[in-house]
Amino acid sequence: MKHYKSIDEAIEDFYHNNCINPDKYLSVEKDAYSNDKEHDSYIVTDIFSSQVNEWLQIFPYEDINIFLNLLGHYTYLTRREYSHRISILSEEISKKLQDMNVAFNDAVFITIPSPQGIKSGGDEIRSYLNTINICRGINNNQIICSEELISPKIFENKRALIFIDDLIGSGKTILASINSFFTYFKKISIDPSQFQLFFAGIYVNQSASSNIIKYFKKMNIQVEPIYMELPKKLLKGDVIFDSKEYKHVIEVIKKYEKIIDSYQAKTSSKTYDMGFDKCKLTISFYYNTPNNTLCNFWEYSDIHTPLFERRSQTRPSVNNLKTRKSNNEINAYLQKAIKNETI
Repeated sequence: MKHYKSIDEAIEDFYHNNCINPDKYLSVEKDAYSNDKEHDSYIVTDIFSSQVNEWLQIFPYEDINIFLNLLGHYTYLTRREYSHRISILSEEISKKLQDMNVAFNDAVFITIPSPQGIKSGGDEIRSYLNTINICRGINNNQIICSEELISPKIFENKRALIFIDDLIGSGKTILASINSFFTYFKKISIDPSQFQLFFAGIYVNQSASSNIIKYFKKMNIQVEPIYMELPKKLLKGDVIFDSKEYKHVIEVIKKYEKIIDSYQAKTSSKTYDMGFDKCKLTISFYYNTPNNTLCNFWEYSDIHTPLFERRSQTRPSVNNLKTRKSNNEINAYLQKAIKNETI
């Protein structure tokens, strides 16, 4: 792995690998608008360094370099990059439909709602799918998220269903969504065989894609993927950690993942150490972080502040945060993990 001499060096790699020019972003929306720049709540130079420093406090000095390597190669999609990816994905979908002799207007796009009924990545997808595909004559009735509120007439004369998410990590959410619509079709007497079925995402895990295809193949149902890019697997051997150090690196990461996740595990039946379903991803979007991502990047605990947020989670109490702040100030001094200092 690379030996980082400072936090700033890892941040520079983060910006470079994500094609981000930090000078083009401001953290306050009205300032960004006034100065003809982009708004982002995380990656702006004036706040990102301090956020990285806060995130690192849980890790002792001898382990910090491991997490700086993860940061340097982390995937972060800004609003601008996200829009661009949806545009490219739309092109791929359009080409696929043409190859199948299906008109773009004869497809229904089904995004994934939050199980809790709150804001989710599907809200962003619906918005960008609509605006980016105006040139293709897309209709609002072609973009849906829940079978409970729609009219069966939406599916009249349609020939394709495309289940779409920003990230398909384990495949379980897409599977649940497709099965939910099959149940709905049975209830309203629609034959699902009239549709060609697809799933798509900005990032799709190869294992998730295979699992989805195999699951429906057993039911003699053909479901095809349309996706553009596999997520980076930083924790596979020889990606950023060579074979000699890999075992030690994984042990270190697993240790802190379990420590951090143990706080949320007190109130949740699910575990997220190494990411949901152990996906081990390192991805965030400007609006949220998928739970398939390593939890140290997004999960709060009474001793840890994440670098990015998954905004539906429970945060520690004010008293716990005050205690942690005091401990972190001591840790920062002992570890010398402060901005502009060599580590």
